[in-house]
Amino acid sequence: MLEGRPKAVLTFLCIINLVNFMDRGVIPGAPIQFGSFVSCTLDTPASKQSVYVGMSISAFVVCYAIASPIFGQLVQSQPAFRLLGMGLSIWVSALFVSGLAYFAGNTPFAYYLFLLGRAVSGAGEAAFQCIVPPYVEQFAPARSRAFCLALFYTAIPVGTAIGYEYGALMAENVGWGWAFLLEAVLMAPFAALSFFLPPAFTISEPFPGPLLRRLSPAPSFMDQSPGSAVLLAPPTQTGLQTPAARVNGSNGMASSFGDHLSHRPPPQSVFSQLVPLLTSPAYVCLVLGYAAQTATVIGISTYGPVFLLGFGSFTSQSACAFAFAVSVSIGGVLGTPIGGMLTDRVLQRSRTASPYVSAEHESAREAALIAGVISVQMLLGLAAMAGAAAIAATPSLVYLFLVLLSLAVFFIYGTSAGLTRVIMLTVPVQTRSFAIALQTLGLHLFGDVPSPVVVGAIKDALAPHCGITFGNSSSHMHPGGDCSVVDIGHLNPECSASAHDRRGLHLTIIFAVLWMTWAVVLWATTFGLLKRRERQFAKAHATDDSPVLPTPPLAS
Repeated sequence: MLEGRPKAVLTFLCIINLVNFMDRGVIPGAPIQFGSFVSCTLDTPASKQSVYVGMSISAFVVCYAIASPIFGQLVQSQPAFRLLGMGLSIWVSALFVSGLAYFAGNTPFAYYLFLLGRAVSGAGEAAFQCIVPPYVEQFAPARSRAFCLALFYTAIPVGTAIGYEYGALMAENVGWGWAFLLEAVLMAPFAALSFFLPPAFTISEPFPGPLLRRLSPAPSFMDQSPGSAVLLAPPTQTGLQTPAARVNGSNGMASSFGDHLSHRPPPQSVFSQLVPLLTSPAYVCLVLGYAAQTATVIGISTYGPVFLLGFGSFTSQSACAFAFAVSVSIGGVLGTPIGGMLTDRVLQRSRTASPYVSAEHESAREAALIAGVISVQMLLGLAAMAGAAAIAATPSLVYLFLVLLSLAVFFIYGTSAGLTRVIMLTVPVQTRSFAIALQTLGLHLFGDVPSPVVVGAIKDALAPHCGITFGNSSSHMHPGGDCSVVDIGHLNPECSASAHDRRGLHLTIIFAVLWMTWAVVLWATTFGLLKRRERQFAKAHATDDSPVLPTPPLAS
């Protein structure tokens, strides 16, 4: 059905990514209901709720991080979309479990059933997130690889923003359990269709089908050392022999299926892939910087509506969730594709401005350029986020806060496609899927696994009266008994009335934002490392008598 239709496949994948991140926004979008759920099932005081709400988010991320390297290894030997279908099937099943926890009563079993559902859904989603970026890198047109990645990543802020409002509306009107059940029903056909998606390729070696005829994967400078850089072949009768031609034949087209099978490299062991990644300072700095960025983004997005309610900026949870969602979505929708287009434009100008000496030198130069771009974007995002944090506690400036937050999201999400491209260019081609999976493990291990729990613990310690309290009757009662998790709970009114608690919330936001400073420092370090690598390749060629070739036109 989608054979030979790459745009349709990309659209299909973007829709799945949209719902994936919509699912992640459900819990932050309904903080009152999920705080009530924690108190009802675990008999937890208001001053301890945030930690357990954060654990439900961290459980998802822990299993997501553990499963990512597993899928990253399997995809070398198994058809990628078959693995994708398996992962999505697991995710859909886990959504049903998460939704059923709503009907499991007011006992600890309900909370732990919900925790199990969230954890397993993370494992199922891992297959999707470590398969798709390498797929786009292989099959997107060369002139717009970063833009295609940006379109895929635009689903992150848009889906999260929709999730805020979706979670709030569902929780307030029919109960949060139905939010997960409806997601499962909607995504079940997508999971089934994934088993039939063309092409049945493996990430380490693309299949020789119609899509491959559009381009071949860009080489990585880690495939060669500076002292042994392979110079591009001189012009042939039909024109310059590009890296794509070296891979697929002199005419740049896909080889026959028999040739493809006979030349397919055997899958690499985990250890053989792990060592070069962990010993690459550039890769390590990229991953740790991404983890720092993610820690701030997840910390702010998880508790952002609670902060605004606590400061008295909003009195309605749904209005607060809607305002927060609009702010995030506008910044993300504009920032992600513009960031991708900026990356493509910088690379195009670089290719026409100066000649290349080898495929590896070209990759090193492109990686350094993109690293510089995302470092500047991250610095601007940090500045805007710091400005938002400075005025967050002033209710009269709430709209200026939302504008600055949107601007920060614009710059932060603008790095998404560029970051992925740098990683693709700084690791061996056959290791790309495993590198993406290991990056996922690292950013979760040091980013959004500890972030919701740590930020929640700091919030509970510095603002102990900003939890969910009870005392009002409600017509929407929880199916398990007298303790409602729909709307009987409400934010403690002492939170916005207490200067001590408001100051505690403000300090919590400032802590979360300042942590993103590490992303700026580490990515700037990456830029320096990659520039040095580029100079090493150029110096290695300077000792040669080989001619410098002009840059060939990009594949379309």
